[in-house]
Amino acid sequence: MPRGRRRSVSIKKKLAIKHFFFFMALSVTFITMVLVLREERIKEHLNAEKEIAATAFDIIVDALKSQADTVFYNQVQVPEITALFSEAEAASPQRRSEIREALYTKLLPVYENIQLNHLKQLHFHLKNNDSFLRFHRPEKFGDNLSDVRSTVAYVNRTQQPLKGFEEGRIFNGYRFVYPLFDGNRHIGSVELSVSVKTILEKFQKAMGTNVDFMMREDVVRSKVFENEQQNYVPSTLFKGYMNEKEILPLRNPETTELIEEYLAGHDEAQNELLGDETYSLMAPFGKAIHVVTFLPLKNVVSKKTVGYFVLDRTHRDLKYVFMQPVLLIIVGVALLALLFYLLCRAEDQKQKIESERYRLHSMLELQKNIVILSDGTLLEYANKLFFDTLGYDTLTSFLLKHACICELFMEDDRYFHLGKVKEGENWLEIIRSLPATQRMVAFVDVKGAVRIFTVAVSYVDEHGYIAAFTDISLTMNQQSKLEEKASRDRLTGAYNREFLETNLLAIEHAAKVKGKRLGVVMMDIDHFKNVNDTFGHGCGDDVLKRFVEIVRETVRQEDYLVRWGGEEFLLLTMVDSQENVSRITEKVRNHISMENFPQVGRVTASFGIACHCEGSTFAETVTKADIALYEAKASGRNCLAFGEAC
Repeated sequence: MPRGRRRSVSIKKKLAIKHFFFFMALSVTFITMVLVLREERIKEHLNAEKEIAATAFDIIVDALKSQADTVFYNQVQVPEITALFSEAEAASPQRRSEIREALYTKLLPVYENIQLNHLKQLHFHLKNNDSFLRFHRPEKFGDNLSDVRSTVAYVNRTQQPLKGFEEGRIFNGYRFVYPLFDGNRHIGSVELSVSVKTILEKFQKAMGTNVDFMMREDVVRSKVFENEQQNYVPSTLFKGYMNEKEILPLRNPETTELIEEYLAGHDEAQNELLGDETYSLMAPFGKAIHVVTFLPLKNVVSKKTVGYFVLDRTHRDLKYVFMQPVLLIIVGVALLALLFYLLCRAEDQKQKIESERYRLHSMLELQKNIVILSDGTLLEYANKLFFDTLGYDTLTSFLLKHACICELFMEDDRYFHLGKVKEGENWLEIIRSLPATQRMVAFVDVKGAVRIFTVAVSYVDEHGYIAAFTDISLTMNQQSKLEEKASRDRLTGAYNREFLETNLLAIEHAAKVKGKRLGVVMMDIDHFKNVNDTFGHGCGDDVLKRFVEIVRETVRQEDYLVRWGGEEFLLLTMVDSQENVSRITEKVRNHISMENFPQVGRVTASFGIACHCEGSTFAETVTKADIALYEAKASGRNCLAFGEAC
């Protein structure tokens, strides 16, 4: 071979070797990057799955707790129940039986109603932790729960409410335990709870996931009544764990088979999956990729993990993650093109995670509560019910007028509002720290009606909180009707001054929302003393009652008639101008003067009129009306006089 040719071959050989090593180095680097990227994507998706599961669990539990709070504070912690139960501690066995029967009769409709709203148990306990009345098993009572129901022992010891998971003597559940008081005296505790099955069914509906549940066998053996342990079977997957028979119909055989395969291929897999922290695994099964999440359930008092929720979701679009990296070994432009493709797929994967978050938002849209996401200053997300209630089309249109829903809260001492938040404090953190009875807010909806809500707040991350507003207007309105009876003058049926003091802010706010002025009319029956002196006080009482009937028949239903004292009455009416007040008052005066009162005959009244001015106190407006009333009396009675204008 000629020398020049041999040299050319040598150069080509060296270049080929150089290119080969460059190609190998590039290929190894690229494959390493792909493998690392794959592991990062798997880790990112698994972390997102754990976050979604935990957030969904918090939302489900908080919604159920709002229901439990409403039942307890409005139907159990009431004088009629506490007075009856307070006798139980010192009562004889016979008397206890009578008390138990009376409680069961009074609260059975409540118990039947809460079961329709997914709450399963209503259970009364004495201060010493003795079971007094199980509504689900009324024949079982008297057993001491100190060693088996740590939530009951905790609440009776600390006299503080508690929520959380706890194994039970009959069934496991998420429990809401409340201290019960008769006045300021602690008399025991009451538990409302929701079954594991209910929570799993909500997971299925909200996330489209396969579900399972298992408990530690030693916990079942030590806590559950012996005759109730037949409701459990040993787990076919994990040694030392048991399944509730009630849950078995919810299980998907695919999930069981997938976990069996995973356990067979991983040493010490049980210790890996069943730890104290949420754990998610990703594995191919059939034509799809499954993500299985083990959500630990910890006893709320001992903080020990006693069981697990198992959530299994399929992700058909993730199968590419498990493709063999050898397919990615190509040369030159093909390697770079493939790398570019993977980077694009990485971005697509981020979109998939955002899509999962969107599914979470969709789940929130299904809630029957108003749900928002906020950092306490700026509203970042709100569900459809929020916009329907307040009359806005989009979050943008709302933010043009308000930064936060808290700006709409009515300043009423009965409810939480921004006046109770110090400068620099986060209102969501403040309301989250309050007891349930103080986590109520009121605001006016798109129709001008005052709506009342309980607020449940959950911390999401450093970016904000999820707040759920549960409408309790109906319950509060029913309570208001009872309070209204106490706010009426017993003789005439008109409102009393206590009612006015309690509701004045709400009345003023309603007038402002409607764009109206508040007209104030002070009225006094002329020569009423002569009626009492001539015909007797009984006849005078009849005149007062008929007087109120005439006024109420004449004015509008939305107007307020208050007995101010004796034969003096105060009328509050929402009007556009003082002329409107004058027309209404003249109509009242005319109807009264035309009435033929039994025994007495004709009776007249004098009227002082004033309009509530912005910047003035209500007391100042009443004074104007009172001065005008005296002017009417000085002008011959049976007439109207006007107070100083704004």
